[in-house]
Amino acid sequence: MFSSTFNKANVTLTVPAGKAAAYKASPDWSGFKEYIEDGVEPDPYHVVVDGIHYELTDKPYGDESGMLECYVESPVRSGWPAGDEYNGIITIPETITYNTRKYVVTQIKTESFYMQSAVTEVKIPATVKVIGMSAFQESGITTITLPDILTRIDNNAFRRCSSLKTMIAQVLVPATVGSGAFATITSTCTLYVPRGMENTYRAADGWKDFLNIEINPDSHILPETVSIGGQPQAMLVGDKVQLHANITPENTTDKSVEWKSLSPDIAHVDETGMVTALAPGNAQIEVICNDNRTISMVATWICIAKEAVIDGINYRFEYVEKDKIADAYVISPASGTYSGDIELPDQVMNMIKFNMRGVSDGAFMNCTELTSVSLPVGTTTIGLASFHGCPALRTITVNAPTPPTFPGYTESEEQEPFSLATLETCKLYVPANSYAAYTEAEVWKNFKNIRAIGGDEYVEASIDGILYAIYDFYGTATVLPSADYSGEITVPSL
Repeated sequence: MFSSTFNKANVTLTVPAGKAAAYKASPDWSGFKEYIEDGVEPDPYHVVVDGIHYELTDKPYGDESGMLECYVESPVRSGWPAGDEYNGIITIPETITYNTRKYVVTQIKTESFYMQSAVTEVKIPATVKVIGMSAFQESGITTITLPDILTRIDNNAFRRCSSLKTMIAQVLVPATVGSGAFATITSTCTLYVPRGMENTYRAADGWKDFLNIEINPDSHILPETVSIGGQPQAMLVGDKVQLHANITPENTTDKSVEWKSLSPDIAHVDETGMVTALAPGNAQIEVICNDNRTISMVATWICIAKEAVIDGINYRFEYVEKDKIADAYVISPASGTYSGDIELPDQVMNMIKFNMRGVSDGAFMNCTELTSVSLPVGTTTIGLASFHGCPALRTITVNAPTPPTFPGYTESEEQEPFSLATLETCKLYVPANSYAAYTEAEVWKNFKNIRAIGGDEYVEASIDGILYAIYDFYGTATVLPSADYSGEITVPSL
């Protein structure tokens, strides 16, 4: 009837209304690409593309812009298929294009290949999540590979597939299985599963009925553990740290991971594991193995403000974990000024302990009511103009054995850490063993009144006829002998 070069599979046949089924069943007229009944408008939701029947939907595919879902469906819309609509190896693509729209294949619907005895294999795309009821029932398939995102196999899907000898399951979490999905094939078909998943499949409903469950030799070597490297104990807000995932075994096939912040207001992590501290608090970062998402780890550490007011003093903080640096420096107050007597501590607690190391540029500048300052043992630097314009400053005590330096100091007037009046009138107390060093050190040597902490320096004063040695540093006085004493003398307690 037709020439040997005529390929019906590429031709759409128009037939009288209501006669499509009869033409499909006719030996001479079967095998055409598509049958359109004369006078009947084609159904825009049921199409044939490259010989495969699809149902188109309006459902968007995930977050893919402009892409919709479609399903493989039965080659007949009513009644039973002839059984020869398909033959040989059928390769279903991940996507199809119809009328310029792109569709993603996500399901193989009910009876899609039912009774297709001439089909030896159907290659299912990686995008399929559902295999419908009786989708392959009584077909001639000999092997089938189930994609790794498959979540559901419905009733009787592979029932009486007597030629099916090999089923390869790629998904790590066994898909849910409907009643009779594998009826009559579990003793004759070998199920191959991913490495490490044998016991999982042997315990799963439906899958456990297979007598022969073996490891797929071509499957990935799955990760068994993951740990996080590069995790800090703490970090300052605004700082960054690079994390990395340590996966075992070493020969794991897919070592890709997903990074996730469980405290997004505190810390952000990008896809490479780079973490940025956003706010003070506890950061929690999770790493998840893409090839086995049941394997993950969470790392926790603290994020610390770079500046904070503690006990009325404004500090900035420096933290470099690899160099074991956790230092605090006094900075100018956010509002108002410092006043009165200030004794700076050896350490400052800002979620962790920071060592007090110095005074930043201008920290106490123009604090007109500041009367005394005591700097701790660990002080190493004093900033430029740090105590300039403090006319009430009467005593400065520096407990550091090595005279603190003045970074960037060039002797210009605007850089002077101390006003001239302060150098003239303020008493500078320094460790007794370091007295000589201070008298020779830059800037410190300009003080006119340098005294040793714990030294013997005192001022003699006669008060109410009694001669005293007055020790300013300690705030104490001792009565001294005098040839002028006579009669009864009463020494006051205060």
